[in-house]
Amino acid sequence: MKKLKRSKIYLSYLALAYLLVSCGYKAASSKDENTNFSIQVPKIKGDNDGTMVSMLIKSLSQSPHFTYVANQGRYILDVEVTSERDDTIGFQYDHTRDGKLIDRLVPSEARREVVAKVTVFDTTTHENIGTPFEVSVEVDYDFSNFDTYRDLSFSKQDGSVDSSLSFSLGQLNTKTDAKLDATETLYQKLAGKIILGLSALIAEH
Repeated sequence: MKKLKRSKIYLSYLALAYLLVSCGYKAASSKDENTNFSIQVPKIKGDNDGTMVSMLIKSLSQSPHFTYVANQGRYILDVEVTSERDDTIGFQYDHTRDGKLIDRLVPSEARREVVAKVTVFDTTTHENIGTPFEVSVEVDYDFSNFDTYRDLSFSKQDGSVDSSLSFSLGQLNTKTDAKLDATETLYQKLAGKIILGLSALIAEH
């Protein structure tokens, strides 16, 4: 009787295994070959300090569908910066420390934009996938303008006005500092758009 029960249990396990296989179920894996693709990212043309490629590699590493590899990847993601610009889009009236307006407009806001061309190469077929696609992103940011009377001076205890240029400009909220912060955000957005385009391109092929 015990042998019969064991036989029934064994047959039940076999039947369950067959159903799982026939329905397409398999053990979960973080590196499933059907859903996770290895990607190589060579140096980006126009990325002089390597910030953009670092952001792209980080985004790929966080994606459930792609894995960044230094070499021997299934796909090679070739990115080229075709345009990068920084335009002033906002102004404000200058004024003195006591709040008196000066009839002069000074820059106070800028927009940073980058455009990149993306090509995806399949190392298994030795051909590009589809046609290259273009990605563009922009970020607006505010900054202190050191051409203004207000930002170039400060009031001393005796009421007189002195220049802030005697201090290190690195300690102040300069346009350069604001631009660096904006660039990091800009490249994060660019990396996200590139991965979306990469996903769509691979899905189509």
